[in-house]
Amino acid sequence: MVIERENQYPVMRVSKLLLPVFSTLVIGMIYPHSSFAQSFTLDWGSSFAPAWGAPGTAGTATNIAGSGVNCTVSISISGTGTLVSPYPRVNNNTTNAADFEVQSSGDAIEIDQNLGNKTSSSITSLTFSKTIKNVQFGISDIDYPGPGTPYDYIDMVTVTGIGPSGTIFPVLTKYNPASNIFSIAGNVATGNTGAGSGNVTSLNQGSPDQDGTMFVDFGTNAISVITIQYGVPNIATVRANPRLQAIAIGNLSFLPVSGLPVSFTGFGAQVQNKQVLLNWQTGSATNSGIMQVESSKDGIQWQAVQNIAAIQITTQTKYSAIDKEPLDGISYYRLKETTNSGELYYSRIVRITISDETGIKFRTYPNPFREQFMIELNWPREELVAIRLYNTTGQLIRSQTQYLQKGFQVIPVSQLNKIKKGNYILYIEGSAFHQKISAIISHQ
Repeated sequence: MVIERENQYPVMRVSKLLLPVFSTLVIGMIYPHSSFAQSFTLDWGSSFAPAWGAPGTAGTATNIAGSGVNCTVSISISGTGTLVSPYPRVNNNTTNAADFEVQSSGDAIEIDQNLGNKTSSSITSLTFSKTIKNVQFGISDIDYPGPGTPYDYIDMVTVTGIGPSGTIFPVLTKYNPASNIFSIAGNVATGNTGAGSGNVTSLNQGSPDQDGTMFVDFGTNAISVITIQYGVPNIATVRANPRLQAIAIGNLSFLPVSGLPVSFTGFGAQVQNKQVLLNWQTGSATNSGIMQVESSKDGIQWQAVQNIAAIQITTQTKYSAIDKEPLDGISYYRLKETTNSGELYYSRIVRITISDETGIKFRTYPNPFREQFMIELNWPREELVAIRLYNTTGQLIRSQTQYLQKGFQVIPVSQLNKIKKGNYILYIEGSAFHQKISAIISHQ
């Protein structure tokens, strides 16, 4: 969070520290999830009738984008404190110049709050009339106000889902993996207070404004309620009565649990020799048609990848394609299905980064793994790194240090046969140059 409001006009404080840029293959958003087709969007600017007021604490979106799904949203304070007027309010396609944006989202709802103590928080609850899946959205401006204790606040955002099978934790990833503005542990994102942290502006798309933005992905889990709890950590370095803090929540994409003509399974991407290898599988289809691979620089404007021809949907189940001319920096991929009856369906979106500034290339195999997995790594310099494996609740499962040479190397991580089946978050972090990469891998 970067702005303190007086008479509703923002006063901005921006850190001038430049962070190193590195290349990250975001395996974590890719492998473990299946049956993705992304077709409907809860748009804060257009889905609610009547339109969301300013300030507004509740609203209902009916038959979202023709999906047959309704959503009731409520925002309230749990404990003591207030929501600060004129917020919560919606930034309709960035027409409110002083309001926060969320990366790759045309609209966003901003929540400003003054909490009465460190155990209070705001609760944003989204309740759906039917179970949905492939739920994805972004949250921006997760940060802290800068040097000097006690801090006025440290943003802490917890995202939880509830479905027919009980509580569901999403996968959280950073828009800018190199950013040190906040940290992620399981389903909780918390502003960092170390070197390189502080306020971000969140007033524009792209880095550095969006360095405090994370993406939330519930995968194929069936969801009926989503809760976003926004508060501060109950620690001594935070004021007893936290001051003004704010975040913004972007548009939410989803698919009803039923009604999918073709299921896209395990849609994934890998960077290999400055090309992007895409792999996916399909389940049974009730309609025939064609599939196209699309790419985007911002996650909003999409176009077909010119060097990948359209693919006819057949009884074949495994597919692959290579983008020989990928976009530089961060880019996005999705699959587009056009049925013979003219309907359009989309896969989930995967995100990769290609950068020549550090030359880092990274992959793990096999994925999923059993007793061990291997890390293929091209590191830019000699140094000692920490390799850590966490479960999705943030518990440290395995930690080891490794001396890396400059260039290509293969690192084994073994003796993992006793851990539980499921998804795990892998971090590799340099000790001297603050390079950090991450991925999500799966144990079977």
